[in-house]
This record gives sequence, C-alpha cells and structure tokens, in this order.
Amino acid sequence: MLDYDRLIIASVHLDQDVIPWFQMMQRANPFSFWHVFTRALELDFGPSIYECPRSTLFKLMQIGIVGEYYMDFTSLGSKVDGLSIDTLMDCFLSGLKVDICRDVQAMSPTTLAKAIALAKLFEERYEPI
Repeated sequence: MLDYDRLIIASVHLDQDVIPWFQMMQRANPFSFWHVFTRALELDFGPSIYECPRSTLFKLMQIGIVGEYYMDFTSLGSKVDGLSIDTLMDCFLSGLKVDICRDVQAMSPTTLAKAIALAKLFEERYEPI
C-alpha cells in the first residue's frame, strides 16, 4: 500500500484531540510519508519518556466507580511488563476504596476477573448506582 493511501485511511479514523492536531499539521507541512506521520503522532500523543507507568500503577487509587478505576488500571497495566498475576491482583485490590477492598479480600478471589466482579458487586452496597 502506498504511503498516500495509508495517510488517507488513517486520517478518516482519527478522533478527539488528534483531529485538530492532524489538520494543523497538514496545513503547516503536509505529511508525505507514513513513517513521518507515525513518528509525529508518537511524539505528540505517545507516552513521555518522563512517565513511569509502573509507579503510577502502584499508586493508582479508586476515586470514582469501580468500572472507571478498572479502566485506568488496565490502561496503565498494559504499559508495564514483567508483573505477575499476584502482583497485579495485589495492586488492584490495594487501590480500591477501603470498604470495597475489605469485602473483596474477604471473598479470597483467585483471579483478577473475580476480584473485579466482586468489587463491582460490593460497590452497590456502599454506593447504589
């Protein structure tokens, strides 16, 4: 596939903050090569070299609902290599609100999926949705 075709296909699939960025970049200096576009995209929207997803994951705390916390947890977790299932479970549980965490731990979930399901279930006890 030609770079021009790839750029056209990619441009129709952009959303949110990327659309105005792409329009600005195209007006200033249009992308001619796929590798130039992908590198510019990585630099502007990719992770900073100063970010540490591992430490952010370990400090993550539930503020809103369990579903939002889990989305943040998986987003950060997907950027960290080398964590065992037990570590991920401990990390997930430790970030839950105290009452929910206590109830989930009392059920001794054996998988992260069970811990998440229990957290959502117990959330209703404390914060009816």
